[in-house]
Amino acid sequence: MARLVVDASVAAKWVLPGESGMENAVGLKNDQASGRVELHAPSLITAEVGNALWKATRLQRLSLSEAERALKALERIRIALHETTWSKTADVLKLASRLNLTVYDSCYIRLAEELGARFITADRELLDKAGRHVKTQHLTEYRST
Repeated sequence: MARLVVDASVAAKWVLPGESGMENAVGLKNDQASGRVELHAPSLITAEVGNALWKATRLQRLSLSEAERALKALERIRIALHETTWSKTADVLKLASRLNLTVYDSCYIRLAEELGARFITADRELLDKAGRHVKTQHLTEYRST
């Protein structure tokens, strides 16, 4: 079974209507549900997706109650969430500095490295920088297995 690390740009596509790449995201989610892949993420993904949904409510793309339901629905996808420590964050900080990325984004890359997993994102800039450090794949290139 393939181990994959997904970021908030992928998870948001599962719950935000009208997102590009949504079909690939749904295929990934279905592969998780059927046991063909194992999805992982740093626990900060919950706050990042929550923030994306908050922005969507501010733009009136969805209501607050829809955003709340979306967050609860994401829990059913069973992404394995990984906590971090202060010392791991210190390592992530070095990685962020080396790759010129935020610490948030670097947490995903560090986790992919730690798990020996492929990192999947819908963020092209992040993909390019992460690709220097771990195996990567853009969400639009994901094909359901």
